[in-house]
Amino acid sequence: MTFPALGVRLLRQASGVLGAPPAGFAIFDRGQSIAVWKRCQSELRISTDDYPPQRLFEACSRAINALEDPRGWDEAGQPIERRHAARIYAAYRRAMRERGALDFDDLLYRPLQLLSANPDWRRRIARRFRHLLVDEYQDTNQLQYRLLRALGSEGASLMVVGDEDQSIYRWRGADITNVLNFRADFPDATIIRLEQNYRSTAPILRVAESLIAHNTERIGKRLWTEHESGPQPLHMLLSSERAEATWVAKRIAAATAAGVPASDIAVLYRVNAQSRPFEEELSGRGISFRVIGGPTFFRRAEVRDA
Repeated sequence: MTFPALGVRLLRQASGVLGAPPAGFAIFDRGQSIAVWKRCQSELRISTDDYPPQRLFEACSRAINALEDPRGWDEAGQPIERRHAARIYAAYRRAMRERGALDFDDLLYRPLQLLSANPDWRRRIARRFRHLLVDEYQDTNQLQYRLLRALGSEGASLMVVGDEDQSIYRWRGADITNVLNFRADFPDATIIRLEQNYRSTAPILRVAESLIAHNTERIGKRLWTEHESGPQPLHMLLSSERAEATWVAKRIAAATAAGVPASDIAVLYRVNAQSRPFEEELSGRGISFRVIGGPTFFRRAEVRDA
């Protein structure tokens, strides 16, 4: 299960435990939570133009996931935005209690509070777990880490799978030290490096490693593959998305003219919104294409409406 699902299960089982939320508590999604936050901010007469509610809400959310209480920001010497966030957060917590509601951060923070404050209940819960397996461990934060330690406190074996070189969610609270300090936190741990790559050719791996080698916060590994041969990756830096689409369309036209089957050619982009210039260039050159995983730009409902 996901961490939030685990938190919900623990909270549902905490009935009667000191400090547990009321039975039948509601879970507010992000939109509902920010709506409550905005109402609290308006009641405190703190400008939503000068201090965007979503920005303040997210700052407090990151603090909670790093095990910091935003209410401590309301003191002399703190930047005014943090002081405003602290005041709104205190009002927001009261408003959520009145509604009998929890937000997504509560689904982890509240179970950790209960486990920490009720040793007997923590032991009873922790004894249910013989093994804990965590995938994508590089994306975990301090709150999730502390919850794992609590659940494993009665001797459960812990196995984590992760890649510190794929840690890209620090802006969302992920803490790479959970990976880097694993051996120090669990001295008896065995590290198994999965270094054989089954997908890529050696030239692709060499390009990837030439970049990743510059990372300073890493345990280190050396990828290898049995697929030694393959074309060298080509990296092009172009001036605009239109220039990029033109260059790609020309390459496709040349490849198909040389006999490469169109079904062997794919164009990958980060988000669907980037498909438009490629569609226009390919259409303009009479090159047939199919968009996978969504409609073409001009068949999207909002574009057809416009």
